[in-house]
Amino acid sequence: MKNSKSAMLATACLFGLAALPAAAQAQEEGASDAGTGDIIVTASRREERMQDVGIAVSALSGDQLQTMGVASGKDLARAVPGVNFTAPTGGSGTIVFNLRGVGLNDFGVGNEGPVAIYVDDVYNASLNSAAAPIFDIERVEVLRGPQGTLFGRNATGGLVHFISNRPKHEWGGSIDLRAGDTSFYGEGALNTPIADRLSARIAVVTEQAESFIDNRDGPDGSGINKLAGRFRLAYEGDTVRADLILRAGRGKSRPQYTFEATGTGAHGQGVPIDTPAHQIFGVPNTPSLAALDDDDPHSGAVNTPGRDRRENIGGTLRLEAALADGIDLVSITDVTRNETEFLEDTDVTPLQLVEIASDSRTRQFSQELRLTGTGDSVNWVLGGYYFHNRVRNDRDFNLYLLDAALRSDFALKADSVAFFGEAAVKVAPTLTLVGGLRWTHEVRRIDFAQDLFADVDGSGLYSPTNYVARVFEFNRTVNGDAARQATSRISGRARVEWRPGDGVLAYAAYNRGFKSGGFNNLLDASNVTPAQMPYKPETLDSYDIGIKTEIADQRLRFNVNAFYYDYQDFQAFRSQGLSSFLSNVQAEIYGVDVDFNLRPVRGLTLSGGFELLHAKAFDIDLPDGSQADRRLANAPRFSLVAGMHYEAPLGSGAVSVDLNGRYASSQYFNIANSPVTRERANFLVDARIAYQVGDDGPEFYVSAVNLFDRRYRLYAVDVNSLGFTQSMYAEPRRVAVGVKAQF
Repeated sequence: MKNSKSAMLATACLFGLAALPAAAQAQEEGASDAGTGDIIVTASRREERMQDVGIAVSALSGDQLQTMGVASGKDLARAVPGVNFTAPTGGSGTIVFNLRGVGLNDFGVGNEGPVAIYVDDVYNASLNSAAAPIFDIERVEVLRGPQGTLFGRNATGGLVHFISNRPKHEWGGSIDLRAGDTSFYGEGALNTPIADRLSARIAVVTEQAESFIDNRDGPDGSGINKLAGRFRLAYEGDTVRADLILRAGRGKSRPQYTFEATGTGAHGQGVPIDTPAHQIFGVPNTPSLAALDDDDPHSGAVNTPGRDRRENIGGTLRLEAALADGIDLVSITDVTRNETEFLEDTDVTPLQLVEIASDSRTRQFSQELRLTGTGDSVNWVLGGYYFHNRVRNDRDFNLYLLDAALRSDFALKADSVAFFGEAAVKVAPTLTLVGGLRWTHEVRRIDFAQDLFADVDGSGLYSPTNYVARVFEFNRTVNGDAARQATSRISGRARVEWRPGDGVLAYAAYNRGFKSGGFNNLLDASNVTPAQMPYKPETLDSYDIGIKTEIADQRLRFNVNAFYYDYQDFQAFRSQGLSSFLSNVQAEIYGVDVDFNLRPVRGLTLSGGFELLHAKAFDIDLPDGSQADRRLANAPRFSLVAGMHYEAPLGSGAVSVDLNGRYASSQYFNIANSPVTRERANFLVDARIAYQVGDDGPEFYVSAVNLFDRRYRLYAVDVNSLGFTQSMYAEPRRVAVGVKAQF
C-alpha cells in the first residue's frame, strides 16, 4: 500500500515538475494561434479563472455540453475525467454522482448523496436532482474533494454545480432539435428585454426515447420521456442585481431490470450460473420464462411493467447589493418540491413473486446570506446558511410468493444551520495563504412504522381483514431521543498557493468535509433492532498537492492533482436478507487526477484527462457473517476521458468533427464486491459531424451516442437468495440528425 501511494505521488510530482520548465520556456517563445481561453468558475464563491484557484475543478461551457450531447447528469461521466455515477432505476431515473471513489449506493428516499448537486447556487437534497434535464446552461462546474467550508454539508466527495444562462437586455434566442429512428430531443430559449434594466428568459426542453428493453410478457421497458422549463427574470441596477428563477419538470419511464441467473458462492455472495430460469424457480418452462435465458441484455419478461414518474417545481430569489467598494452582499432564497411514484417488478420474471411500490414527497427550503470582500491582497467571504427538508415515503413490499406484504411509512424532518468564513491573503507577490472554517448544527427526526399483511382469506393483500401486526416502529414516542439525531460539526480548509511564473500555480491543501448522518428506510424491518436504524455522520480529511499550468499563449492547459483521503465513519450500503441499510466503517482513498486541453494547430482541440484511484473500505460485513476489506463501489482503478474537436472552413461556412471517448476499468456495484456485480472494463465512443452555414446561420449535424453499440450495466443488485441478479443496462447506440440555430 505504501508503495502504491508513493508511486501515485511520484507520478503527480513528475508531471508537475516536467511542466514547470516547459511553462517558463513557452512564455518566452510565445505562439501565434489562439489559446484555450479563460474559463470562469465560482469554486471560491466568487468569479475567478479556473487556472487561478487552487482547487481540482473541471468546467464545461453550455456550447461544449451541447456539442458533446450532454442532456442529463449521467452524461457528465462521458465529458469530465473521474466522474462516475450510480443509476439504480436506469439512466432516466435516480442518478447519484461518484467523485474519486466517494459516492452512495443507497437509492432509498430520505438519504442524500456525498457529492452535492447545486443548481444556480442552490443545494438540491433530492437524489432525483441529477436526473433532471441539462438545458440552456452557461456552464457546469465539477469540484473534486471536500467542499465543506463554503458549500457545507454533504459535499464530502465534492460537488457538481449547474449554472443556467442569465437573461441579457436584448432580443435573442436559440433552438436545438435532433431526431433519430427512436428518439427526439428539442431545446429552445427566448431572451427579451421587458423594461429599462429588466430582462426575461424562458427555456424549455423535451426528450423522448422509445423503450429499448424488449419485454416478452407485456409493454417494453426503459426509455425516456422528459419535459422541463425555466423562467428567469433579471434586474440590473447600479448597485443592486436581482434574479427570480422559476422551474418545473416532469419525467416518466418504465424501468426494467434484466434477469441474470445467480447462485450462492463464497461468503454467501452471488456468482453467475447457467441454470435455466424455470429450474431456479421449480416451475414448468414457458416461452416467457425461456426469454430470460437468451443472454440478450436488452430483452426479458416481466408480468408487471415498471413505473417511474417524477415531478419537481421550485423557485429561487437571488439578490446582490454592492455595499461599498469591493464589498458585496448576496442573499439566496429557495423553495423546491419533488414527488416520485415508483413501481418495479423486483423478481424480474413473468412470475408474480415480489414487487415494490413507492410514493415519495420532499419539500425543502433554504436561505443563504454571504458577505464578500475583494481587495488587492485580501479576498474574504462570511456567511450563514439555513436548510429545512421534509421527506415522506409510503412503500409497499409485496411478497406474493409468501402471500404476504410489508407496508412502510417513513417521515423525516431535517433542519440545518451553519456559519462560515474564508479568507485568501497574498503574503508575497507569488504566495497566497487560504484558510476557512464552517460550523454546522443539524437536527434530524424520524417517524417510521412497518406493518405486516397476509392474504389469508383471498380478499387481497391489503384488505383490512388481512392485517396481521405492526412489525417495527421507530419514533420519539417509542424510542425517545434515539429517533432524534443532533449533530454539530466543524469543517474547514487550509491552502498554500505558489505562483513561480506566469501561467503556473502550485498548491498544497488540507480540506475537511462531512456528510450528515441519518436513519435507515428499511424495506424489511422484521429482523432489525432499533440500534440499526441510525447511522452516524461521515468525515473526510483530504490532503492534496497540485500544479496548474498554461503554456504557449494558453494553447496548452495541463493540470495535475494528487490526493489522500482519510475517510472516517464511511456510510457503507449493504444488504442483509431482503433488506438493505447503511452502517459506518472506515475507508481510505488515494490517487492522481490529470486533465489537459491542447490546441496544437489552428482549428484542432484535444482535451481530456485520466484518474488513477485506490479506494478501499475496511471490515465490511459479508452475507455469511464474516468480514473483509473491499473496494468501494463504483470506483474503477483507472478511468480516462479523451476528446477531439476539429473545425475548418468549407465553402461559405465551416465543418466540424467531434470524437469523444471514455474508458473505465472494472468496478463493483456493491460494497461486498459480489462477483455478479462486477462490471468489466468498457470503452465508449461518441461522435458528431456538423456544418455551420455562414457565420451566423444554422448548424446541421449528425450525432451518435455509444457509437460502437456497447452493452454495459449502470447498476446491479445481488439477490442470490432468490436465484437471480437485477441488472440495469444502459441504452444502446442512438444516432440522430439535428439542427441548431441562434437568433
